[in-house]
Amino acid sequence: MLRTFIATLALLTWVNPAAGMLRGTNLDELTRRAALIVRGRVTRVESVHGVRIAHLQVERTLKGEATADAYFVADPSWSCDISDANKGERGLYFLSVHHFSMDPVPPVDPSSGEVYIGGYQEAVGFRESMKAMAQGRPLYDVTHSGCGRFVVHTVDGLESLMFSHVALPATVQARKLPECTSSFKDAAPVSNIIDYVIQQVVELEGRGSIDSRTPN
Repeated sequence: MLRTFIATLALLTWVNPAAGMLRGTNLDELTRRAALIVRGRVTRVESVHGVRIAHLQVERTLKGEATADAYFVADPSWSCDISDANKGERGLYFLSVHHFSMDPVPPVDPSSGEVYIGGYQEAVGFRESMKAMAQGRPLYDVTHSGCGRFVVHTVDGLESLMFSHVALPATVQARKLPECTSSFKDAAPVSNIIDYVIQQVVELEGRGSIDSRTPN
């Protein structure tokens, strides 16, 4: 009970009630903020010290150093974070380097019934376990509290990316999704979004062209 109270108190002091709503973003901002932008498939999702971690097999790198795979946090870190992942999903992922907590908490025994409300709390040993799992490579978060996760889905016979809380430029046509069919709110053709992101990366990096950066 004491641990639950402390964790809840920490959450209340951590999340500013005035800012306790997820602010939308746009595709340009996601592209600028992400350290790694890749298209790939989630091969597994597992719990590491109580935090859901997704393993992503990379098919194409649009921004950042080309890599064969990556790990990202698939759990919300606060009440309105929409970070998630499901085994087998394919998509376009905007990822930011995860910053480990300087004040981890003791692990919670699931059998005790104690839970942390509103988001995970990094447990003692999580950093070490993730560094071993990722073999020294970075652990990532989904950029902008989970908004950087675009999942592939066929919409009206067209391969599309589903997403939420992200405004697209006028040149990329998006459509609203029925609430009953998905937890995502919008969708747009895969090729249109990827082409636009590549264009933005080229401008950000100041280069005249960009290749597919398929990992070795």
